[in-house]
Amino acid sequence: MILINDTIFLVIDGSPSTSFLEAIKSLKHIDSVFFYSSLPDIIDDINKGQYAYLVYLCETEETLIDSIRKSREELDQHIVTLSMYNIKEKATRDLSKEAGSFIFFQLFKNILKHMPTTDQAKKTMITTCRNYYRGKLTELVNIDEFDRTYKSADAIPWFVKDTFINKFINKVLRTEDVSVLYQFRFYIMDLSEQLEMKFLELKEKQKDVLRLYRHSQLNHDEVENFQKSIGNLISTNEYLLTSSIRSVAYDFTTKSPKSEGFERVLFEYQVDLNIVQTIVIADVQEYSTFPEQAEFLVDIGKKSLF
Repeated sequence: MILINDTIFLVIDGSPSTSFLEAIKSLKHIDSVFFYSSLPDIIDDINKGQYAYLVYLCETEETLIDSIRKSREELDQHIVTLSMYNIKEKATRDLSKEAGSFIFFQLFKNILKHMPTTDQAKKTMITTCRNYYRGKLTELVNIDEFDRTYKSADAIPWFVKDTFINKFINKVLRTEDVSVLYQFRFYIMDLSEQLEMKFLELKEKQKDVLRLYRHSQLNHDEVENFQKSIGNLISTNEYLLTSSIRSVAYDFTTKSPKSEGFERVLFEYQVDLNIVQTIVIADVQEYSTFPEQAEFLVDIGKKSLF
């Protein structure tokens, strides 16, 4: 057994009993388990996908040493990535007090828009995602699929799916850290561009006031900030997935489990499509797994009256 910063690397010589594997399943400090055996049949009987920890199958001493070294390097990268992204997040700006940061963000976004899309930009984002989701097998499979199949035209479908994309991208945006945002420029620019195209389509076919609804859970400070912002212009630091059907958002609000220290809230937005210029909204119903929810996606950094 190897102990690294309260994280355990467990090396097992030979084939462990089923009862032993069951017993260590709940031990959260175990990061990686290395099964070492020169007998291929023993190695082949172990299923990598059924455990909460990472599993390495090693038939030789050299493979074992290399696997431990590789896992230690990946763990170090994972810890660094977590420290970068697990910081205090900010979902909105009150433009009566933070107009400067809003203007800076708009300039930064405009600069990113005119930067060339490169394979290196995609690779940077993928590497960061893999480091962050180390050990999360479902999301790592999603990241591999994204890496293999993603095209710019797929930006909206990927965001609407319940995967690492919509969870991590909004988390990144809420950090307001330029160096962090730059690592995700590849996808953020694709998504904003696709939203702008869909917004033009929406304005062509719909001319009236669009009402949208969104459920959320806010901590005490966030609720207080919104209350103080009544009558002010605010901007969002995240993409907002909304519904044009109030009952859909209301059901999510009332039926979702309430977290301690948080309040369940329902937002209502009114957008006059005849005059709107500062908000980009896209009808994404066609991409949704649940089209009956009538979902609309709102672009980042757009200002509105609260």
